[in-house]
Amino acid sequence: MMTWHGEKTSRICRERTGGAGYLWVNQLGDAIMGSHSGITAEGDNKVLMQKVTKDVLTHYRKKQHDNFTYSKVQLKSLKELTHWDFDTMRNLIYLREELEIKNIAKKL
Repeated sequence: MMTWHGEKTSRICRERTGGAGYLWVNQLGDAIMGSHSGITAEGDNKVLMQKVTKDVLTHYRKKQHDNFTYSKVQLKSLKELTHWDFDTMRNLIYLREELEIKNIAKKL
């Protein structure tokens, strides 16, 4: 996703600056070249994202995907969001991942 967004950002920046976007001092050429090396020949990462999704769903169905278990206290703190420390942020990411996997599995 980083190269996908990096390519889009650098391409839009180059388009908006016109010919000056190609000047060395702007470093946009390096950003474009660097991001192109990380995306597929189709110009995006759709194929790679489909592969990752397939692998995650396969592991999830076989119970090989690492699921994070939450205590009642953790779930309560996530619902209330009383503080923003590292553990809370990590738990939010894991909770979002679990919800996204379930949504994708339901759709497919």
